[in-house]
Order: sequence, then C-alpha cells, then structure tokens
Amino acid sequence: MMQLKYNAIYLTVANARQCFDNLTSHFFGDKKMTDVENLNISRNGEYTCIDDTWIYDKNSVLYKILIGKSKRETGLTNDHVHVLWSIGRSAYNHDQTLHSIDGRLYSYGALIAVRCTDGSVLINSDRYSYTTERHKPTYTRFGDGVDVVRVSFHTLTRIYSISYPFRELKCVRITDCNNESHSAILEYENHYVLKSRDESGEFIIDFGFNAVKNVEDAIKRLLPSEIKYRDDIDCKRQGEWFFVPVDDDIKISKRDVIKALSDYYKKGFGAKSLKLGNHVPRDMYIDKNGRIYVRGTVRHVHRDHRMLNLGNTWHLVIRSKYVGLRSSGVD
Repeated sequence: MMQLKYNAIYLTVANARQCFDNLTSHFFGDKKMTDVENLNISRNGEYTCIDDTWIYDKNSVLYKILIGKSKRETGLTNDHVHVLWSIGRSAYNHDQTLHSIDGRLYSYGALIAVRCTDGSVLINSDRYSYTTERHKPTYTRFGDGVDVVRVSFHTLTRIYSISYPFRELKCVRITDCNNESHSAILEYENHYVLKSRDESGEFIIDFGFNAVKNVEDAIKRLLPSEIKYRDDIDCKRQGEWFFVPVDDDIKISKRDVIKALSDYYKKGFGAKSLKLGNHVPRDMYIDKNGRIYVRGTVRHVHRDHRMLNLGNTWHLVIRSKYVGLRSSGVD
C-alpha cells in the first residue's frame, strides 16, 4: 500500500487504477476507480475536476486533495492552490503565504485574483513584492472561453466603495472585453466602468449608473460633444484634454501669449498658467470668452503621459466629460 506523506499525492492514471483498491479506505470508501465516469466532472482550462477531491491536469496526472488536515500539513504547492482556486475550492500552500477562499486568491493577505460568479476572472494589476507578483495566476490557466481582465483592485474598490476583504468583487460582471486593446467594461450593481490602457499604462473611467453597451460605445463617450460627430477634425489627445487645430487666420498678439512652460519652471505649482491641471503647454492664449488655445509641446508634470508636440499651429483645448483614474503601480 502507498504511504501517504502529504495531503496531496501524485498518481498517473494507470497507476491510480492499479492501486485504487488499496487506497479505497483512505479516499472514497466503497467507490471503485470504475465509478469515476459516474462522478461529477467539470472542466476548467487545462484541468478536469472529478468529485470534490480528484483533479486531472493536461498530462493526465491525477491529483488527490485530502480533506480535514491542518493548513501546515497540506503540502500543496502554489500551482495546486491555483488549480483549486480556479475551480472554486479553498486551499493553502505549504507555508500559508498563498491561499484561496470563496473564489478569492490572496498572497500574504493581499487580494491578487477573483473568480467571479459569471465565470470570468479579475487579476489585480497593482504592483506588489516580487514574491506576490510570482503568486499571480497567468492567462494560460484558463480556457479560451473565459474572460480574463487585469485591473487595479485599489482603484476599482474605491469606485465601487468595496472594503477589505473585497468579497463583493465576485459579483462584478465583465459585460464586454477587447483583448487587443486591453479594454473591458465592468459592471457592479448597475455601476459601469471602462478599464483600458494608453501610452502611459492602465486607466479607469467611471461612467456611474449610465449604462454602457460595449468598449466601442465607451470610447465614443469620452469624446467631447464638439468633435464626437465630426470626421474632418484631426484632433490630438493627452489624458482628458483634446486639442483641435484652428484656422491659420486666427489673430493672436505676441504680448497676449502666455509662456506657460517657462512660467511653470520658474514658479512650480504656484504658477498661474496651470490652467490644464498637470498638463503644461509651451505657449497658451486665453480669449475674452475664457477659451484656451495652446501650441508647441504639452508636457505632464508627473510624466504620466508622453510629451505631445502640436507644432506652431494653435489648437483649441476641450476637456472630456469623463476624467480617468490612473491606476497606481501598474505596468
């Protein structure tokens, strides 16, 4: 009879059939290996769960997870915990640094992934220690039909007012997902957000309770009404600001031009020329109606965005209705 050293043992399917009668008293009582086909079988990506305690992997290796032992006696590797979490089981690794419970995966107490009730997966994109980053599951863990979205849990839980241990994240739905643009629409209690990426990394747009159909619809809503339905405008964007070129015959006196960048370098955040928040243009002009025109380069003071070069053409500045929340500590 095989000696059981850990709570998890590894058996090839052939060996499991040969020694199953000897293992019966430890595992299934009166059940025989021939009864496997009659057990509850569910598939998830590369793994097949049989009953509550048997798991096949892609190499036809049979894992047996014993029940009722203490956490320190489990002997489970990080890979085992990932497998059990992906099929909705609770588990601890050998030193309790990684554990799953009720569809949530924790590393040193930090929530790193959630298996939602609709079958989709949310992976925390916030940066942590090297070890915690290694604990995060990969996209290859799941099948082709599973939506997997990397999103900042820090930002998402602030928007949805969800507190630790973030149980409510299981109820978040992915209503649309575009892997090519790294964009997705997330919904929780009819509260919609857009998660996407630009040249500076991940950002999240909060649409509140205004229903969003899909990613394309959300992107269109970001455009100001002045340019949303015009295809003849070659506008440029930096963050929430859009820059629309104006006619060459605009008359602006040199003495009315504000050297905004120079003013910022001299006075810092106390400069009166900071009319665009953290976005600083080289030259700026404000007309009598309060409209702002800029030209030259536009820089972000925290370097969240790449420098934008507008050339010597004046551009009208228009702000988007929705302002994105930049996710902290993401790649």
